[in-house]
Amino acid sequence: MKYHFFESKFGDQFCEEKTLEVKKLINSAVSFTVAGMPGVGVTNFLRYLAIRDFAHFIYIDSYLLPTLSKKEFFQALLKELGGKNAKKDSSDLLAQCLNQLQILTTKYPKIVLIFNRFDQLKAEFNSEFFSNIWSLRNVSPDKISIITTANRPISEIAPQSLQVGHLGVFSKIVYLPHFSLSDTKTIVKVSSKYNLIADHRAVETAVNLCGGHYQLLQMLLKSARLSNPLQDQFIKMQLKELYEFVNHNQKKILQKIAFNKPIEEVDEYLLNIGLVIKDKDGYQLFTPLLEKFIQGNIPLRLPVKEARLFKKLKQHLGQVVSKEAIFNLLWPEDSQDYDKASEWALNSLIYRLRKNPYFIQSGYVIENHKKEGFVLIKN
Repeated sequence: MKYHFFESKFGDQFCEEKTLEVKKLINSAVSFTVAGMPGVGVTNFLRYLAIRDFAHFIYIDSYLLPTLSKKEFFQALLKELGGKNAKKDSSDLLAQCLNQLQILTTKYPKIVLIFNRFDQLKAEFNSEFFSNIWSLRNVSPDKISIITTANRPISEIAPQSLQVGHLGVFSKIVYLPHFSLSDTKTIVKVSSKYNLIADHRAVETAVNLCGGHYQLLQMLLKSARLSNPLQDQFIKMQLKELYEFVNHNQKKILQKIAFNKPIEEVDEYLLNIGLVIKDKDGYQLFTPLLEKFIQGNIPLRLPVKEARLFKKLKQHLGQVVSKEAIFNLLWPEDSQDYDKASEWALNSLIYRLRKNPYFIQSGYVIENHKKEGFVLIKN
């Protein structure tokens, strides 16, 4: 075993299915990108993989580079390949890396180059750099696999720089959604001496709340506010990162699920990375903490009629706003939907406003004054 990572303590049963899936790809000399949500544990899985004995692994972590540059990357790679780390330009370094790889192919039947946090080098992403990466695999395509990592597929990060020839390295995606309950308990057991909480019930609560997310688990195990995790600023920051790294349309889906709104279809990417889970009851977020974070921190807009009614009631806070005044505002005689004005329509509108999450969060309540109208008061 070349590396002595902390993950070596996880045992042979850790991530068994995912390890088997990856092993099959390596045996077939397939290169791929491991994608997952931020902090889920991709690094832990890859370091665990790097100490397996079914291939010769070379591990590079972009976070450990002095600077996020092409030159530093190839210097680190050359060192791990066993070459002399000479201070030369990146083209000379690449040539030496290719030479060292050629030597290793005479010693090992399978070689795996793991480039962890590869997307951190995105400032260097261009056609030439991707061709350099491709050339590493091309030393011996039947023996060498390259594993890169990213929160999103490389084709989305740098679509203009990828060429058809590069797809053999970057087209295959392996998603790591989150750790299973069994794997999460293994992590807890191995890292128990670093936890601030020791009570068995508290640890069990942390395991259930984290949803198999490594970084969230570590924060929960070290939190002094486990009874109300969202009061912990670090936990809140992690949840905010998970929400903000997806695009606008995907955020809308997360909001609908968090507020229990009807949803017909979920973006496949959200399911693949495990932010959203599908079960027999429909869709849910992978942890109730993310649901509570969205409910408490993400402002929602009211529909047009509800918003106009709310504004009208706030203008007369604590006073009765007559039904006639509301009808004149929302269904004036010269409007196209004047014929839709009715007691039933008004009562339905009041009901929808009262149940809207935005209104609930506002801290107001609406009182019905029998046949007169409605009063908005601060709760």
